[in-house]
Amino acid sequence: MSLKEKLIKLSEEKKNHDINWDEIREKWIKNTSELYETIKEWFRELIDEGYMKITTREISISESNIGSYNIDRLYIDLSGPVLILNPFARMIIGGKGRIDVYFRGNVSEKVMLILSEEDPPEWELWKSKDLRNMVPFNKANFENYIEDFISNFPSNP
Repeated sequence: MSLKEKLIKLSEEKKNHDINWDEIREKWIKNTSELYETIKEWFRELIDEGYMKITTREISISESNIGSYNIDRLYIDLSGPVLILNPFARMIIGGKGRIDVYFRGNVSEKVMLILSEEDPPEWELWKSKDLRNMVPFNKANFENYIEDFISNFPSNP
């Protein structure tokens, strides 16, 4: 095999092993959008009855390798407190993405949604970095998180 043939072969092998960062970024944006749609469906009745309002606002994130991109931040207005789901990053250790979840004015008490590395990936609700404080992200666990905060939220006199 000539040098040229070897270089062509190496080049082709490299193409097959190159990471498609655009595809990873687009999948992350899609996973996040699908999560938001799921949350809207969970609370459809409360939204329709006017007890909850869900909106999004586009933000810009820049990460190594996948570059800069626009993604939606989700706001859940609970007739007083506002819950924010803020995409933090796709490129994290131990998962396929992270969204910080906190109530406006209470960033220090955030929890995290981690997209697992499982196949298919699933969202997990992390109340701290301790694995024992992780629960599956589902409607019941999300409602519990919201209810815990609201029970401590000062009401207007």
